[in-house]
Amino acid sequence: MRKTKFCFGLMLVSAFVAVGAQAQSTVNAKSAPPPPPLTAPTASFTQVASAFQVIEEPYALAEALVRELRKGGYALYMRHGPIQPGTRDRRTGADWWKKCETTERLGAGALPQAQVVGQALARQLIQIESVTASEFCRAKDAASFIGLAAPTSTAALNDVSAPNSLGARRTPKQIAEDVELLLRQTPAAGKNRILVGHQLPANDLLPSLVTLGESHTAIFKAVTDGRVHHVATLSPGQWEWITKQVYAEPARGGPSVPAASLTPVGNPAPTIIAATPPPAPPPPPVIDPAKELKGAALLVALRKGGFNLYMRHGQATVGADTDLLKVPMWWDNCMIQRNISDLGREQSRKVGAAVKELKIPVATVKASQFCRVRDTAELMALGKVEVTEELNHFLGQRAGTDINVTRFKLLTTPPPKAQNVFLVSHTHSSPRKEEQVMGGIQEAEVIVYRPDGMGNVDPIARIPVAEWDNLLAVATLAKTLK
Repeated sequence: MRKTKFCFGLMLVSAFVAVGAQAQSTVNAKSAPPPPPLTAPTASFTQVASAFQVIEEPYALAEALVRELRKGGYALYMRHGPIQPGTRDRRTGADWWKKCETTERLGAGALPQAQVVGQALARQLIQIESVTASEFCRAKDAASFIGLAAPTSTAALNDVSAPNSLGARRTPKQIAEDVELLLRQTPAAGKNRILVGHQLPANDLLPSLVTLGESHTAIFKAVTDGRVHHVATLSPGQWEWITKQVYAEPARGGPSVPAASLTPVGNPAPTIIAATPPPAPPPPPVIDPAKELKGAALLVALRKGGFNLYMRHGQATVGADTDLLKVPMWWDNCMIQRNISDLGREQSRKVGAAVKELKIPVATVKASQFCRVRDTAELMALGKVEVTEELNHFLGQRAGTDINVTRFKLLTTPPPKAQNVFLVSHTHSSPRKEEQVMGGIQEAEVIVYRPDGMGNVDPIARIPVAEWDNLLAVATLAKTLK
């Protein structure tokens, strides 16, 4: 915990920044003492891993997420952890991907990253029915490190580098379809499933898995028909934070599992074959730190205008999307779509009320044709809503249109002078670096984009629902200091 002393005002702004921090690098080597160098390849993997720790990151929606996971019916997809330097995939020989000696192995930092997921689930009395991994040793190792069940393996979770049963290369679409089929399998009542695999190649089916970081977990609602619903993506640091929270126990009760009793099962820990690696470098930030605005600086900028505020719809867990394009005027039939929940309505109203109270000027609110998005935009009550197919999810992409093109055009269009524009839409997978942040956007979260008027745009801030309270606090503090 930081112990730097600030005045009251700076403490409040600092708290805003801390709560609003998104999942970036979550494992750092302990500052003292540094991890001892290995002198022999037989050194204990666990001992080396103890030199790494997971840094907790607050997660504003933790209590609601825990309540949902306790009910069961979810699939948790975790990407394996960082790779041990010096190991690589040698893609020769039959079934090369199944052999630990010919494939990349996990670095020591992957152990605590995976363990904290198991610890959080156990402490919060979240039931896990099964743990399934790809056939790669790095995925099976990560699955065993979670410590909740002996993992099984399936080729459906394999990395893009592994061929199919016929020896042919799988397309990104085929890989995404294989994973989605697993995500859609419904667990037993009150239980959830864990899948451990790899980062997916670019696809429109599961965009949240295209940008998934190492040891990060994407949570999906397992449904029996229709597309799966991406609920949230958590970093190891956010799981660490959830581990320390105390929430009312579910009705079924039962003791939580002590963290000390969680030990890896299944595959033995891989052998360190090189010197102790430094912590894995964080993935490239989706928002340039040099351009990112937070706290008071963000509020001042928003009040001046000039931004496009890209927002994902509020929580939508009611119903499921069907094959919409086969239904004439599908956008008018909410019965065949996934719809906004009570929490989603609350989130939408909260965002709209905060924007009004903060006196952030909004010229226009544009929304996709989906009912959940239109409802979100209307409940914000920021003015007349303009419905457009240009913001649709790919499930509603009309033949002859390209939503990636139309959406980006809206993002790069400057708003009227001294005004902002709300663009209410969905998660998206995009090859553009400016839009990569959309793959992990939370429900009702806002990404603030600054267009330059020359066809370029940069994301400069993320505002999850809970962060509006902190912006309000910053505004209140500014008034008192005048």
